[in-house]
Amino acid sequence: MSETTISKLSAHARSVIDEWLKKYPADQKKSAVLAALREVQHENKGYLTVVLMDAVADYLGMARIAVYEVASFYSMLETKPCGRNSISVCTNISCMLCGADEIVARATAKDPAERQADVSVLLYELRTLMTMLGVEKPRRRAPGGDGPSPAARRPDRSAAAGAEVFEAAPLPLACCDTDGSVRVANRAFLEFLGVAGNAGGINLADSGFCDVYPALLDDLRLVIARRRAIKRIVYLSEGGGHVVQVAVVLSPAPADAPVTAGEIHIALHPLARQQI
Repeated sequence: MSETTISKLSAHARSVIDEWLKKYPADQKKSAVLAALREVQHENKGYLTVVLMDAVADYLGMARIAVYEVASFYSMLETKPCGRNSISVCTNISCMLCGADEIVARATAKDPAERQADVSVLLYELRTLMTMLGVEKPRRRAPGGDGPSPAARRPDRSAAAGAEVFEAAPLPLACCDTDGSVRVANRAFLEFLGVAGNAGGINLADSGFCDVYPALLDDLRLVIARRRAIKRIVYLSEGGGHVVQVAVVLSPAPADAPVTAGEIHIALHPLARQQI
């Protein structure tokens, strides 16, 4: 142990850690690392510093890099100053239809008049649909690192994995411009349109989609003009006196997207089957 670094832990923090250490075998002190970091973070206004993480590592007899890895992995641990409260908002299709995107917009608005009054709140968006498509949130780099980790030096196959998941996703997904010209669509979207092959040459203006969603082209332009997602409900005939209620979500591609900037992402999500 380094008494110099351990002295950075308060007497109360050490007593809390000691109580947790009683729950584990003497040779398994590292099992208390989460509880220790949580207590130290609580005493330090909600975030961890390198000095405090070093102190925890020395107190538990752990390698400092191992403590950095824990702190950078778990979302409940912060390594930089943050808001007093953290709110997680799910923005997948079902929650979006219930107004989740409006909560996000209010909490992140640049205009104070439009922003949530409690400015001490730090909002995290949990983009569930992005996770489903294989787009993971980047991991924070461990503080004090000397360079890329071995994992970072391996070939990055995340783009290829994302493309595979996109293609195989059961939900119809596509990207098009404001005139309805489709750039890319997954297998489920092509099946929805009744088209074989790939998305090349497909224009939604000429498809049966506009028959059930007459305002589609107007909404595509509106999404780009407002830079906000639009949600609609359409009803598709299934035959036999049944219809399927489907949510259609149109969202603008990120402005910094290298390929689809200025275009619209489309997602369809079946909600319910009803009898006429």
